[in-house]
Amino acid sequence: MVETPEKNIRFKAVLIYLIVALICCGMLIYIYKLRDDIDDQKRSVLQYYKELSLVNKLIDSVNASQLEVNLYVSSKQVKHYKLFNERLNIVECLMDSLSHINPLHNEKLQQINNLLVKKGVIVSNLNKQFSNKNPIESINEVLKEIDPVIRKDTVLVTATIQDTIIYSGSKKGFWKKLGELFSSSKGSDTVTSITTAKLDTLTMPKNDTLHIVSEVTEIAEQAKDDYVKRIISIESNLSNLIVADQEISSEITTLLIGLYNQTVQTRLDEIQKSEQLIRDNNTYSIISSIVSLILIFIFILLIISDVNKSYRLRKNLEQANRRVKQILDSRHKLLLSISHDIKTPLNSILGTLELKETRYNFLSDEIRTMKDSGQYILALLGNLLEFSSIEQGTSNISNRIFNLRDLCQQIVEMFIPLANKKKLKLSYSFGFYENLILSSDSLKIKQILINILSNSIKYTSEGSVQFDVKYSNSILYCIIEDTGVGIPENQIKNIFLPFSRIDQNSHLSEGSGFGLYVVKGLVDLLKGSIKVSSQEGTGSRTEISIPVSEVFVKDSFIPKRILVVDDDMSYLIIIRNMLLSLGHIPSTCNNIDEFDAIVAEIGQYDEILTDMEMETFSGIDVLNRIKYSGINIPITIVTAREDVDYDDFIRMGFKAYVKKPVSISDLKLLFGGQIKDERKTGFSSLNKMLEEDSDALHEVLISFVQSTAENVSRLKQALLESDFNTAQLIGHKMQPMFIQLAAVDKLDILKKLDAHRLDATAMYPDWESDVFEFIEYAEQIINDVQNYLDSH
Repeated sequence: MVETPEKNIRFKAVLIYLIVALICCGMLIYIYKLRDDIDDQKRSVLQYYKELSLVNKLIDSVNASQLEVNLYVSSKQVKHYKLFNERLNIVECLMDSLSHINPLHNEKLQQINNLLVKKGVIVSNLNKQFSNKNPIESINEVLKEIDPVIRKDTVLVTATIQDTIIYSGSKKGFWKKLGELFSSSKGSDTVTSITTAKLDTLTMPKNDTLHIVSEVTEIAEQAKDDYVKRIISIESNLSNLIVADQEISSEITTLLIGLYNQTVQTRLDEIQKSEQLIRDNNTYSIISSIVSLILIFIFILLIISDVNKSYRLRKNLEQANRRVKQILDSRHKLLLSISHDIKTPLNSILGTLELKETRYNFLSDEIRTMKDSGQYILALLGNLLEFSSIEQGTSNISNRIFNLRDLCQQIVEMFIPLANKKKLKLSYSFGFYENLILSSDSLKIKQILINILSNSIKYTSEGSVQFDVKYSNSILYCIIEDTGVGIPENQIKNIFLPFSRIDQNSHLSEGSGFGLYVVKGLVDLLKGSIKVSSQEGTGSRTEISIPVSEVFVKDSFIPKRILVVDDDMSYLIIIRNMLLSLGHIPSTCNNIDEFDAIVAEIGQYDEILTDMEMETFSGIDVLNRIKYSGINIPITIVTAREDVDYDDFIRMGFKAYVKKPVSISDLKLLFGGQIKDERKTGFSSLNKMLEEDSDALHEVLISFVQSTAENVSRLKQALLESDFNTAQLIGHKMQPMFIQLAAVDKLDILKKLDAHRLDATAMYPDWESDVFEFIEYAEQIINDVQNYLDSH
């Protein structure tokens, strides 16, 4: 699925809504949790107050129970003992309540309870002592049973009684009691020991009292002993009670203070915990809010970015739509223009061919007419290809070395017939030394100059055309002046637009209207500049400057041993003969097995010239095998393809590359050599390539007939087997030789086959009918060449 800015915007908007929804849910959860926390705090505070109240009541009850014990000891009144027991029950109930509220107090409460129980045991023992029978009462009972006599004697009896008196202080408040609990030295009661001597008078009968006296004495002694023991026991219990009371009071005070502090500290810890929880919640809330806001802000920025991107895409789409509309419009104009421009030269060629049916030979003027028409169509097709490349941005530079004088001379010779036909003076001057060798895209430079010169001659009715070429400081300067109709000043800026034509001059010549557009595109591609100045009615001046590189070639010639690799035997013979004519020592190889055998002795060669595409191997295979051998030999690659880049070959490791068809001038620039003087014979273009060597021409033509017959046979077999790939390879192999022989009538079929290299047959459904048509043409060429060989 293709992502679009609108989809991204919707997606990010949904994310923002989700984030906002999550924030709202988070806030609701936080508020609900905060409410629960507040309720928990409220319950905790209530529990704290309840717990603290019970602790205070417990302290009061424990103090009250101790007070009842002290009162009981001092007054010996049973009601205080009963109140003490009641207080203990209250204390026990309070302890149970505290233990239920907070189990953490269980240990201290149990200790306090144990101490109170211990104190209760001591008080119970003391109560038993106080409840024992008084020994004096037993003496009284004995005396009551004795019948006294009239005369009585008086006897004094002294009894010593030791008592303890406890003075209670004034009533104290809670905080004073609590303060006294921290200091055991300050008792709440004052204990005083008092010894009392009691005198009793006994009246005994005087008559018969001896036996009573002895009995009373015995009883008195027994009572004395019992009383003394009792007093000693009471004193001991009181002493133990006081000590135990002090210890228990101190421990109870300590425990109560600890209980109170523990209660307070527990609540303080809970409060601090609650405060920390609240702070954490606040912190988390703030952090979550900040993060959410940041995320929302980021998504908003992303949405803004997507909106801007969408806006830019819409703008680009509108521009693209306008561009497509312009291209479609330009294609329509191009088709109309090309179809119109190509009619005239085609009609001229067809008319001449019709005359051929009535005569055996062509007249020289007729041949020249067809040649001019063919060159015009070829130039038109070149402009068309460049126009398409410039429109699509796929045009690239293919640097190659070339002789500048040869290039300029070829251009001049091309336009001399046209200038003579219009009775124009074509002047030229070359401001550079004769053998200047440059490196640049010579084909594009040639196309630029052809277009400018063509326009100058087209729009000049009388007068002259001046063509000047200069070279200085790695810059190639070309100046073309004419005395034509000129260009209005207000239309000069539009002449480089596609399909731009001057309305006033349209009657002078027909044209496609995109030649100067191609010129401007090629000049910019070569990083050059072009300037046009003109006055209407007086002519135009075009100045072109293109950066180039000078190549220095040694004047002294040393023959080289050159290995030529190609699977087309006839083409191998042509290249071999051209190298021989230059004075070199060539060797040929037309298959991979033969090349592998040569690799073992590859060091004997100075240069290698190899074709790029062959049936069973390629020029890259040759390069790799040479690299693997470890011997450094310069390799030049030859190709007929247009969609290649010079820099790519250099990066691979090739020395240079040459486009087919290869001329002897190309070979001279690559390897050096000396060209022999020309001699006029048949097959002009091939003769010129072979330097008019009739023996070499005869050998090449024989090889051509043999190899072409073999290739035609293989093409027929490919047709029978519907083998498109094999047909394509054979067509690519045959193309250069047909170009060398100038047999170009059906060359477009071979080029079309080559253009669909590696494509499926669905991309070229008519290939079988086209190949069949080419086979018929090739058989006719074979017959023509054989007739030539037979006649010579």
